[in-house]
Amino acid sequence: VEGGSYVSIKVCWSQKLPYKDGQFCLTVPFSFPTYVIPVGKKIPKREKIQLNVNSGSGTELMIQCSSHPLKELSREVRKLSFVYEAEVPAWSTSDLDFAYTVTSSDLFGGVLLQSPALRDFDEREMFCLYLFPGNKQIRRVRSLGIVEGVVDAEIRILGLQDT
Repeated sequence: VEGGSYVSIKVCWSQKLPYKDGQFCLTVPFSFPTYVIPVGKKIPKREKIQLNVNSGSGTELMIQCSSHPLKELSREVRKLSFVYEAEVPAWSTSDLDFAYTVTSSDLFGGVLLQSPALRDFDEREMFCLYLFPGNKQIRRVRSLGIVEGVVDAEIRILGLQDT
């Protein structure tokens, strides 16, 4: 491949959001393009992950575990916000794993991912995490919450949309 050439690989990925032992578990795979670093210069790389979770109802959310040392930014009854920042010699290849609980019963959810466009200059990947509460007496589905985000080359997960 010569300089200035476009190389495109399309990968489709999906997963169910497992609910086990009273908690949701999610893995977001990270892989980032290799950057060409000019000879004689060290360009610092900064990873940043911002995680916002909103249940969309009055239920309390609690993060159980995370693969990255997330620092809590804010906490409300139905909302949690976390951030992770680090100066790194090379882009991370370790996935973001986290587990959390929602104080409700009979829950289910999922994750939708969208790969970047063929010639997207900043190679963004988007995801949407959705949760639905259940009611054992009434089988009406109500939206519990949506977490939307963008993963870009700086390893940033941004955004939150209330339902």
